This record gives sequence, structure tokens and C-alpha cells, in this order.
Amino acid sequence: MQSRVASSVVATDTMEEKFKQVMLTNAQLDNDKQKLTYEVDLLKDQLADSEERTIQLEHLLSHTSRVRPCL
Repeated sequence: MQSRVASSVVATDTMEEKFKQVMLTNAQLDNDKQKLTYEVDLLKDQLADSEERTIQLEHLLSHTSRVRPCL
């Protein structure tokens, strides 16, 4: 009977340690996900800014092309 109790205590300790490791891994993965989500949002903002600047430059080029032949 005593060996069963000791075995159960060891099994419980082992399971608790595995649980702690899994929780730590889960927290690390969540942090990684948040970091990557933030980086994706930054890249989306940069892309939007680049697209807006491209449109502005295209308008400027179009206007310059129309005005230049008159010079």
C-alpha cells in the first residue's frame, strides 16, 4: 500500500512538472504570437504608407508630364 502511495506521489509530481513546462511553453508561444502580430501590423502600415506615396508620386508625374510640353 505504501509503495502505491509513493508511486502516486511521484506520478503526481511528474505530471505537475510537465504541466508547468507546458504552461511555460504556452506563455512563450503567446508572447511570440503577440510579437509577430505587432510586426505584421507595422509592415501593413509601412505598405499602406508606401502605396499612398506611390499614388502621390504618380499624380505628380502625371501633372508634370502635362505641364512640361507647354514649357
